[in-house]
Amino acid sequence: MSRLNKLEIAVLNITTHPHSPERYLELFKDAFNLKLPIKYRGPEYLLLGRHWDIENEQPLTGIHGVLFKYIDLDLAGAWLDLTLIEPIKSEDGSPIIPIPEDLKPNCQATPFVFLPDGHRLFFFTFHEQKRFSPALIAKSLSALFNNKSLVEKYGEVSVTAESSDETITQILNIPNLTKLSISVTLPNSDDLSKKKEAALARIKRQNAKRAIQEYSGNKHDGLRPDDETRALMELAKSNGYIKAEGYREQIKVTESTSKHPVLILDRYDPTQNAPLTRLISIAKAHIPRFTGRQ
Repeated sequence: MSRLNKLEIAVLNITTHPHSPERYLELFKDAFNLKLPIKYRGPEYLLLGRHWDIENEQPLTGIHGVLFKYIDLDLAGAWLDLTLIEPIKSEDGSPIIPIPEDLKPNCQATPFVFLPDGHRLFFFTFHEQKRFSPALIAKSLSALFNNKSLVEKYGEVSVTAESSDETITQILNIPNLTKLSISVTLPNSDDLSKKKEAALARIKRQNAKRAIQEYSGNKHDGLRPDDETRALMELAKSNGYIKAEGYREQIKVTESTSKHPVLILDRYDPTQNAPLTRLISIAKAHIPRFTGRQ
């Protein structure tokens, strides 16, 4: 029997207003055409690579592509000679080893699948022994999709890493909850259940696109979120974020959605399936799980 390879997949919720599958595909096309590197972390940058139809000439069934991460070097900086333990520069002070500006080191890549009908993006968080952070990928893609030229055409684009059900459980299990912050970006109206629609009624009446609610309590009694607050927390799992602080006995604890991203774990036989083939299959199988959250 062949050895099974491990897969770890995260999910991003990408939303625009108004929205349609065709509009999401245009957004990806225009974002790729920018060829704009976006800061990922420290000297690392993220670049949206070329994408293709999952089914030839049927883009509405989904697209797949690659996210590239690389290091952006300071080409004007000095080089360190590890033998001499001293920096090396030419007589005019420029680096000894010239590097073309269009070549970037330490390139790492992770495949992605985007299903426009459910506006979710699936990608490997662990691929070819390299790690990719759901929170940082979401932050970078948000910066890309909210580039000025794209906002003029599509308006503000929300990118949220789907968080697990464990997030709310962990927060509500804090014995003495002292701080709770909930940010919710208005979901697409056709995605909402009646329960969530009721929770957002006040926000919509005020014509708001985002709501931030913050609560604080004392250490002795702790906060007790009511049903409406819990409904907003449920929405934030796919459309925002939650941060909480509190105490367990005398120990301070913090929880947030960024600590609990959805991670779909899977194993596959590399002699039977390529990683991308498995990613496409998993994305199609799991998309109802996330569109049904609303």
